[in-house]
Amino acid sequence: MTTAVKHSLSKKQEALRILSQSVIFRQPERLYDGYLQRLDQLQLRLKQGLNAELVRNQQKVQEQVHRLEQLSPIIKIQRYQDRIQQLKKLLRSQMAVTYDAKVAEVKRLSEALLMLDTSRIVARGYAIVKKGEVVVASAKDLKENDQVSLLMRDGQVELEVRDVKTKEI
Repeated sequence: MTTAVKHSLSKKQEALRILSQSVIFRQPERLYDGYLQRLDQLQLRLKQGLNAELVRNQQKVQEQVHRLEQLSPIIKIQRYQDRIQQLKKLLRSQMAVTYDAKVAEVKRLSEALLMLDTSRIVARGYAIVKKGEVVVASAKDLKENDQVSLLMRDGQVELEVRDVKTKEI
C-alpha cells in the first residue's frame, strides 16, 4: 500500500509541477484579462440595451402626453371657441349680405310706390277726374249733367258732363 500511495503521490507531484510551470500560474493576471474583457463587453451591451429601451419608453411617453394634450378639455374648449369665432364671422358676413339685399329691395319697392303716388302722376301731366270724393275710373261711371272735378298739376277745374262716349282702348 505504501507503494501505491507513493505512486499516487508522485503522479500528483508531477501534475503539480506541470501546472506550476503553466502560464496561468506564472502570469495569473492573463486569466483575469479575458474575464475583464468579457465583462466590459457585457456591460457595454447592457448600457446600449438600456439606452435603447429608455429612448423607446421616452417616445411612448411623448406620444401619450401628446394624446392626452389632444384630449384635454382646455384644448377642446379652445377649438370650440375658435370654431365659434369663425361662425360669428360667417354669420356677420351673411347678415351683411342679407341686409344689403333687403335695403336694395326696400329702395326698389319705395321707388315703385312713389311712381304710383297721385301727386307725381299729376306732376307728369296727367289729370285725375273725381265725382264728389270718388275717383272716376271709367267713362261708364259718368252720365250727362254730372258735376266732376278735374285735378291737374297747377290747379283744379270744375266741369259738367255734356256727353258720354265709351270706347275700348
